[in-house]
Amino acid sequence: MDAKRKMLLHMRDIERFHELTFSRLSKMERDRETKLILERLSKVEGKHTAIWQKMIGASEPKNSTLTNFEVSLVVALRRLIGVALTVKIFERMEYNAEVHLDRIVEREGATKTEKALMEELEDKDEEEEDPLQRRIIMRGGVLKNIRDVIFGMNDGLVEVLAAVAGFGAALQTSSLVLIAGFIVAVSGTLSMSAGAYLSTNYEKTIHEDDGTKAGESASKSAYYVGLFYFIGAIFPVLPFAFGMSSYSGIAASAVVTIFVLVLVSTLMAIISDVSITKSVAKTLAISLCAIVVTVLLGAYTRNVLHINI
Repeated sequence: MDAKRKMLLHMRDIERFHELTFSRLSKMERDRETKLILERLSKVEGKHTAIWQKMIGASEPKNSTLTNFEVSLVVALRRLIGVALTVKIFERMEYNAEVHLDRIVEREGATKTEKALMEELEDKDEEEEDPLQRRIIMRGGVLKNIRDVIFGMNDGLVEVLAAVAGFGAALQTSSLVLIAGFIVAVSGTLSMSAGAYLSTNYEKTIHEDDGTKAGESASKSAYYVGLFYFIGAIFPVLPFAFGMSSYSGIAASAVVTIFVLVLVSTLMAIISDVSITKSVAKTLAISLCAIVVTVLLGAYTRNVLHINI
C-alpha cells in the first residue's frame, strides 16, 4: 500500500473514531447544550467519514465499533480533563494528520477527484465542525481562564521546586524541607491569588473607564491562579513527604516536577495551537535553570557558610 492511500485510510479512521467518540460522550453529558453540540459534532464527523470513504473507494471496509479499551480511554480522558479539553485534543490529533497528508500529497500528487473532495472537506470544516468545536471549547470553565491556569500551575511547579531544591541542599532533614516547602506553597497560593484578584480588578476598572467591555471576573481569576498554583506546588514536595532528603530528595523532586511540567506544557501547546516540542523545551530550560541556581545557593549556605540544621 502506497503512503498516500495509507494516509487516506488513516484520515477516514480518525473521522470515524471521532464520530463514534462524540456520540458516546454525548450520552455521558448531563448539560443539555453540550450534549446537543456533541451530537451535532458526531453527525458532522459522520459526513466527513463518508467523504473519505468515497475518496478511497467502497472496497475498504470501515471500522464500525469502538473497542472496550478505546471507550475506557475516552471516558477516562473526559473525566480527567473535561469535555472541552478532550475535544481540543481530538482537534489537534486531526490537524496533525492533515498536515502529514498535505506533505504526502505535495510529494506524490493527487487526482482531480481527490482534490475536489479534499476541498469539500475543508469547506465543511470551516462551515460546520470548527464553529461547533469552538462553542464546546469555550464552554469549558478552565479553558476560559487558561491564562490563569498556566500562570498558576507553572509558577507553583517551578517556584516551589526551586525553593525545595535550595532547602534540600541547605537543610539535612526531610521534615524541615517539607515544612519549609509547604509554607512556601501556602504563602505563594495566597500571594498569587491576591495578586491575580487585584490585577484583574484594576484591569476591569481601566477597561470600564475607557468605555470598553470589562474583562474576566477578578474572583474567578484569583480562584484559578490560586488553585492551580497549589496543585502545582504539591508535586515538588512529594519526595520529602516520603522521607527523602538532601540531594536524593532534590533529584526525585526534579524528576516528578519535570514529568508534570512536560504534561502541562504539552496540554498548553495543544490548547494554544503551538509547537509541543518548543513549548516543552522552553518550560524545561526555565525550570532547570531555577533548579541549578537554587541548589548552588543551598550548597553555598551549607558548605561555605557552614549553616546546617
